[in-house]
Amino acid sequence: LLLATSLFPPPSSVSDDRCCPLTVEERSELEYAINMAAVWRDRAEGGRLPHSVETSAALAAALLEDAVAHDYPLTGDDGGASRPSELSLRLSYSSAVVRATNGLADASIANRASKSPRYGVSVAALCERLGIPGWIVDMRHDAAHNELPSLPSLRLAAKTLLAFLGDRYWAEMSRLRGDVMTKALDILDTYKASAKAVAVEESARVASQIAKAEIRKAARKEQRE
Repeated sequence: LLLATSLFPPPSSVSDDRCCPLTVEERSELEYAINMAAVWRDRAEGGRLPHSVETSAALAAALLEDAVAHDYPLTGDDGGASRPSELSLRLSYSSAVVRATNGLADASIANRASKSPRYGVSVAALCERLGIPGWIVDMRHDAAHNELPSLPSLRLAAKTLLAFLGDRYWAEMSRLRGDVMTKALDILDTYKASAKAVAVEESARVASQIAKAEIRKAARKEQRE
């Protein structure tokens, strides 16, 4: 999903005016990630995903739809549905930006509720504590209560929020996944060592029993002779 932050690069960083500089493989990966989020949503109880996952998918989907529509103005893609209108794109962006900002602010309240309830704290104040730029909070207010923001400003807001989620959520998930993998490997190594020790002990026990049996057999033979 974070591949979407590469869409709409600064003009000086690309050799042409494409808004979707991703390779075919990268674009396929991004589309797959967006589709997988939809699958997870269908399978989740109540159709609800963690806010950061849901929001990341919505922001990435809006950016990709916009970039592809820009690069393929006649069809909206390299063969398929017609290009979405600017109003449709602005609505998609606005919805994702509002949900992202409100959800992050709500999560901030929930995380602090057990320590110090934040009744009456504004969304702007909560977002400031989180490190979300104030202009995005203002844009969220405009999108919800006033005229829809312009398409270029919505693109920038979507990329900024997606990068924020990448730093605050996805990077942490990656770290935790690495920790879990390390612990799992440690447990597996411990199990292997224990299994090997048990196998060696069992082998020694069996060998001892065989040796004793051989000794008894030899003793009985000597007695008969």
